Amino acid sequence: MMNDDNPLVSIVIIAHNEHRNIARALKSLEQQSFNRIEIVVIDDGSTDDTASIVKRHASADSRIKLHRLESNHGMQLARIIGAQRASCHLVAFLDADDTLAQGAIQALYDTHIATSADIVEMASRHSIARLPVGFDMHIPSAHLKKSIYSRDEMIDLLLSGHISANVWTKLYRKQLIENAQLQPSGIILGEDLLFNLNVMQHASSIAWTDYRGANYNSGDANLIRLYKWHEQKILCSCLLNMPMIANSDKRKSIVAQNMVEDFTENIALQLYNPFSSRRKIEQWINHELSLDFWNEIRPLLDNEHFNIISNSSLAKNAAKQKLRQNRKNYTIFQILNLLSRL
Repeated sequence: MMNDDNPLVSIVIIAHNEHRNIARALKSLEQQSFNRIEIVVIDDGSTDDTASIVKRHASADSRIKLHRLESNHGMQLARIIGAQRASCHLVAFLDADDTLAQGAIQALYDTHIATSADIVEMASRHSIARLPVGFDMHIPSAHLKKSIYSRDEMIDLLLSGHISANVWTKLYRKQLIENAQLQPSGIILGEDLLFNLNVMQHASSIAWTDYRGANYNSGDANLIRLYKWHEQKILCSCLLNMPMIANSDKRKSIVAQNMVEDFTENIALQLYNPFSSRRKIEQWINHELSLDFWNEIRPLLDNEHFNIISNSSLAKNAAKQKLRQNRKNYTIFQILNLLSRL
């Protein structure tokens, strides 16, 4: 494939030991209808065949640039390095185990041109291993009535879970990432959320397109992993210390509410895990949460928000969708009852 002159969008892929997935991710980029792109692959200290696979693709498509890191730096730092290596003023990200629909970059770029927004967000589709079908995420709803939002509006939508916290559903002005002066957070859980909140502080406007362009794939490894409460506490501490949240009682309460909902949804997701059982999940709840969970979260919640959590339509609807084919018939109400007894 011949390289187009003057690429307009840099797409950064971070890959660490992704020899099973990287070819699929690259193919989805090579087939984009918008071809004025460069593809920057950061090989984050891989010890498998990731680099050789990327080199093979690069020999056929000169838009692909491989940068190898001698050791594993972690996703956040590797993304920062990737953005620094990008030559275009617009940057998108893709995880090595995910893919983009053929028109994804075109939709993001067209929306950016039409709105001049600093960030563009698109819809996505989530596929879970061992499930016959995927489900759609972040499709326009009552919460997304406009095509462009101010910085504060989008931060509230992000914290409320009405738009994706993921990095790979967005197109950014590169200058925003540089202005944010990002530093590695040292956490895995919630790193995308912290990235976006830090970058959004420097944005003036953020646009939305309902084009379903990002395909997120949850493999078996993601299903096996249960979030740890100490990781959630670190994320909560990082969020509550950010001035944009610390100075707003409303946002602090939203953060606490979402932490509880994330746990209930994560527990529901485990019911699709063939290695999990009800007993294992109950043991995990008792070990990870215990009374510390409520002691630390409850003061951040007023009675209204506490009731919202106990009757959360967001958590119930998500669990209902995830549990539709669950032979154990384990409902979100049972999960919440387990939590309430701690």
